[in-house]
Amino acid sequence: MVHYQTHNTRSGIFHCALWGWFAFFGFTYHAAAQDPFASMAATYVQEALPVLKKFCFSCHNREAKEGEIDLQRFANLRDVRQAPQAWESALAMLQSEQMPPEGSQQLGRAEKQALIGWIEGYLDAESRANAGDPGRVVLRRLNNVEFDNTVADLIGVDLHLSREFPVDGAAGEGFVNTGDALAMSPGLFQKYMDAARQIAAHAVLLPDGMEFGATPHRRDWVQKRFREIAAIYSLYADEDGLLPLKEYLAATLEFRERANSDMDIDEFATQRTLNPIHFRRMWRELNAEDTKIDSLDDAEASMLVMNRVRVAWRNASSAEFRDLLDLIRNLQEQRWRVDPLRVGWYEDWQTERAMLGDAHTLRYKIPTHEEQSTIELHLVATPLDAASRVNVVWQRPRFEAMGKPPIPLANVVSDLGFERNADGEFLNGSAPGVVSFKVSKQAVAGREFVVDVGVAEADLKGLVHVHVEQSRNVWKDRSRMNADPVAVKRGVQRADQAINGRAAVRFGEQGHVLLAKSEKLRPSEFSIIAVAHVDNDQSGIMFSNYDNPINWGKGFSFGLSHDRRVYFFTTGGTEETYGRMWSQQIEPGFRVLSVSYDKEFKRIYADGKLVGEERSKGLDYEGGGGTKASLGSLREFGEHFRGALAELVLLDGAESKRRISVERALGQKYAIGLHDRDAIPAEVAIRNAVPQLWYSAEDFKPLQEFAPDMKQASNPPFLGAPSQLRVKKLLQQMDRFRDTFPLGLCFNQIKPLNPGAITARVYHREDGPLYRLMLTDEERQRLDRAWRELHFIGRDAIREYEGFDSFIGFTTQVSLGETRHFEQFRKPLRERAEAFQRELIQCEPSHLAAIVELANKAWRQPITRLQRRRLHEFYEALRAAGRSHEDGVRLTLTRVFLSPAFLYRKEAAVNFGENQPPANSQLISDHELATRLSYFLWSTLADDALREAADAGKLVDGPDATNETLAQMNRMCTDDRVRQLAVEFICQWMGIRRFDTSDTKNERAYPEFAALRDDLYEEAVRFLVDLIQRDGSVLELIDSEYTFVNAELAKHYHIAAVQGDGWQRLRGVPHRGGMLTMGAVLATQAGATRTSPVLRGNWIVETLLGEHLPDPPATVPELPDISNRDELSVRQLTEQHTSVAACANCHQRIDPFGFALEAFDAIGRRRTKDLAGHAVDTQVKLRDGTQFSGVEGLKSYLLAKRRDDFLRQFCRKLLGYALGRATQLSDRALLDEMMANLQKNDFRFSAAVETVVRSKQFRYRRVEDR
Repeated sequence: MVHYQTHNTRSGIFHCALWGWFAFFGFTYHAAAQDPFASMAATYVQEALPVLKKFCFSCHNREAKEGEIDLQRFANLRDVRQAPQAWESALAMLQSEQMPPEGSQQLGRAEKQALIGWIEGYLDAESRANAGDPGRVVLRRLNNVEFDNTVADLIGVDLHLSREFPVDGAAGEGFVNTGDALAMSPGLFQKYMDAARQIAAHAVLLPDGMEFGATPHRRDWVQKRFREIAAIYSLYADEDGLLPLKEYLAATLEFRERANSDMDIDEFATQRTLNPIHFRRMWRELNAEDTKIDSLDDAEASMLVMNRVRVAWRNASSAEFRDLLDLIRNLQEQRWRVDPLRVGWYEDWQTERAMLGDAHTLRYKIPTHEEQSTIELHLVATPLDAASRVNVVWQRPRFEAMGKPPIPLANVVSDLGFERNADGEFLNGSAPGVVSFKVSKQAVAGREFVVDVGVAEADLKGLVHVHVEQSRNVWKDRSRMNADPVAVKRGVQRADQAINGRAAVRFGEQGHVLLAKSEKLRPSEFSIIAVAHVDNDQSGIMFSNYDNPINWGKGFSFGLSHDRRVYFFTTGGTEETYGRMWSQQIEPGFRVLSVSYDKEFKRIYADGKLVGEERSKGLDYEGGGGTKASLGSLREFGEHFRGALAELVLLDGAESKRRISVERALGQKYAIGLHDRDAIPAEVAIRNAVPQLWYSAEDFKPLQEFAPDMKQASNPPFLGAPSQLRVKKLLQQMDRFRDTFPLGLCFNQIKPLNPGAITARVYHREDGPLYRLMLTDEERQRLDRAWRELHFIGRDAIREYEGFDSFIGFTTQVSLGETRHFEQFRKPLRERAEAFQRELIQCEPSHLAAIVELANKAWRQPITRLQRRRLHEFYEALRAAGRSHEDGVRLTLTRVFLSPAFLYRKEAAVNFGENQPPANSQLISDHELATRLSYFLWSTLADDALREAADAGKLVDGPDATNETLAQMNRMCTDDRVRQLAVEFICQWMGIRRFDTSDTKNERAYPEFAALRDDLYEEAVRFLVDLIQRDGSVLELIDSEYTFVNAELAKHYHIAAVQGDGWQRLRGVPHRGGMLTMGAVLATQAGATRTSPVLRGNWIVETLLGEHLPDPPATVPELPDISNRDELSVRQLTEQHTSVAACANCHQRIDPFGFALEAFDAIGRRRTKDLAGHAVDTQVKLRDGTQFSGVEGLKSYLLAKRRDDFLRQFCRKLLGYALGRATQLSDRALLDEMMANLQKNDFRFSAAVETVVRSKQFRYRRVEDR
């Protein structure tokens, strides 16, 4: 029943409205005249009433009313039929021999049997007369568990809001889903209102509807979309958003070597976590025929990139494909530029460099250093045909930096002969040719040089190579270099290799390059310098190291890693600083790391990829602390310490063919003419040769005589006319390379970050290669949806526009007139923000539709047109009052969750009389039956499948309605949500519901209990869920051959067969199985310190067997919960206690059962001695003389002699839980049917559930007496 109390005038209106909402309905209970009662009336007066007068009226009369029972008022059968419950109690007291009490006159055997027989006959007749009566069911509010589960299933998030609600009371058969205990007070209603507001606060408005977030915070909703997008990106891209090239190449080579295998190519790729779509594309391209190149010269043929890749792939194997990997990575870097820092400034993360076209934009990042006051740059153009001459135009040369206006070169260098056209200043040049200039370091600090270059000719026949170079300080000491670079044949500190007392490296017979003095040996950039020894057999190269650290000012040391070893290479310093040498074998065919150093940062490259850039990592020379400790950080890069071929520095003394190929590669990269040399100098080919020092040619090429052999080069960028047939072929191959070997797949940071600077963009999507080349239609839809929701929730269009002025102010720190560079973005940002505002308005109807759909589910009945209209009117009234759309949505949602249709399981308006038999009953609707079934089995609302069956009218009406209902029941009993039935029904019946929150144990006596509490509870729940889902026998509640344990619980139970952290189902565990030996049950029915045979025995008698015992007299003292001074055992204490006459009657019934469980301590462990050291005694003798020992004997007794009592109790509890009320006399026939069906079906759990679901009590309701 719903109860209210009015405490103040403020709540008066509230209560009137509430009464209008919460109409509750009752039944008029009528008894139909039945023939058995005619003869029973005379029998009662002639036979039963005299026995009552003789043995009962002395205590149970109108004046005494012992136990609040007046039997004297039952003068005839009509009086008897007014209170059948009183006769049920009387029968129970007679059968349990509690009445008449000791000291009173006792019934003779014949008299007792006659009276019991009459009462049983009357109750049977009464139950049959009203069999199937749905019973009096008070309008039921959702209890706390049902409320939480229902909300969670509706919104997809478990908010556990009932933590703020009062604890539900139990009623009926002892369950908290009984209407009699589910009152509603104004205080509770206020908590429901608060909860409804919290639910609404979690609503996330989406472009096409609504969902609910785990928190009410927008940033968390945004983060969820971040995770969804990142999850898709991470499927196929590496941690930097790039193509995992090495893994793909290795897989193609392995698949090629397994050509005879029957494995499907998609399966092969999937097993290696590679994208099967792209793997197929790569496999197809690598196996395609090469483009015909008969019409092309050698240089152009070398530019057919896919041809080159295929040749390298055919020469590679899965065991060795470094050359292939290096080639593709170099080609990728030539084609694309990836820069995550520029994204925040309205630029792309990945920029595709134009490899071949009629114009290019060249960018050159200028490294600046303290010792430089000026920067010298060179614009170099070289025609493919060395004999030809082509006019080029260097358009708009400028210096750029993010967040700052560009500085035209003409503003800082005025004497270059600038001309001007519509696009701005330009310089005329030629190919071959160089345009050189110097600028102040201060004027361009932190900027990048950018220039647009094109050809002046309208019909360019050939190709032109263009690039930008910078002079370095070390060039000041170089001489002309016309010959091949060779190694110095003596150590660099030898006097005969010195010029004016300075160390030198000789190139050719005449040219020398001076090294800077040791204290000035800080070049702006340099490649690797290494020292080598050569074995006699030339089988490998020995790298040596000076193990004495060289301090700053005396030289550098380098660390290289290969096969997890780190090698240090030292240059500079003086002879005196060198310590002894040591060497380490390196296998032939190695690669070397490329290292560069500048003023602030140390950069480490492997395979052409930047793998380290830190102030404190890599080559750390700060503070003069030596090199070995800091260089140890290089180990973390492991086997990736190797560079591309053109970055290789090979030492004199290597195998001839390898060296020649390396020299040629260096020449190709740095445009140096080379000549083959077939033999290794004899003076080098000796064991422990003197150190050989090599420098990369990069620092020493003579700019004035720059005339590279372009037939040996193939590196972009090139100028060429796209209309040429040969150029088209080149472009086609470049496009195929782009689709087969993309560098960047996606910008996986999503949110641009620029440390130390403000960013303009809020989010940035750039995933074209991934989207186009790899994703399935379903993945594309998920990605598109996640991005659309991210933009909608994050509102970046509005945020970027509103923050635009702040962005300009913080980044430029200049006047408005100097921000023209960024003003170009203002209009597009404004238009994007306005478009988003229009989108917000267009999406409003979808949010209202989502509310209606939610109400349709939440109210558990098809929403009516009137209800729909009222929700819309409520929302419109809020908007008319000035509320925003979002506020209106959240308040309308609050109304949905505060509606009685949600809070109550309302079925129909009925009116009932208190104790009258039903005139009739009415079949409930499909949706009402679905609700009853779902809250019975799952403690929540119906799922989609059950709701669809109800929508289709399949559950109640029609020839297959019962079968459909039972099919739904069977499906639901195998679902994981049946855990709620295990917890809310069986655990609650067994008295262990909420055991996981129990704190009833003495922490000193049982310090481990708190840590084990959850596992003890989970053991019981898993056991029960398994029983239900497996449709096991309900007798397994008494005894089973299995139990569930994890490692911690196994240790607690002294079970040695469990390993690992997961739960396991174990069979044949001694002394375990069934609920009797569950740690949760044994701990609950025990004291804080010791066991309690009284509690455990009472639990067996009342909970399992269904017997009713009177409350103990108030004057009886409790047993102490600690060891006593007399050192008596718990059993001795209990027996001493029960010797009191007032206690003996009940304790003789319950204590023996408790003694059988004394082999288990207060937290469920098996034991042989109690806390006082006494041997436990589990021998049992019941009041009827039955004897057994321990838990095994107890289980046997219960299953053999008390099985029907247990099954009757199980059926009574299950029926009471399912109906949400106490069982009543009219349910006796149904309980009998449940018992019979259990016996027919091997006591399977579903037999009892099915009987309930089929019953009239479950499918009908009482209706109003008209």
